[in-house]
Amino acid sequence: MSAEKTLGVVGYDYPTFHITMHCILRSVFSGDLRLLEHDAAKRLPADELI
Repeated sequence: MSAEKTLGVVGYDYPTFHITMHCILRSVFSGDLRLLEHDAAKRLPADELI
């Protein structure tokens, strides 16, 4: 499985650390989305990501 498109990189400064998130477009064609490292997922239109 590979990324369809890299959407961008977003950085955010928390009070005690900095996080860099790489936003990658992926499609789920069948089965259920299973989160391994996050508590929640949300589908958003591309214009709401930036």
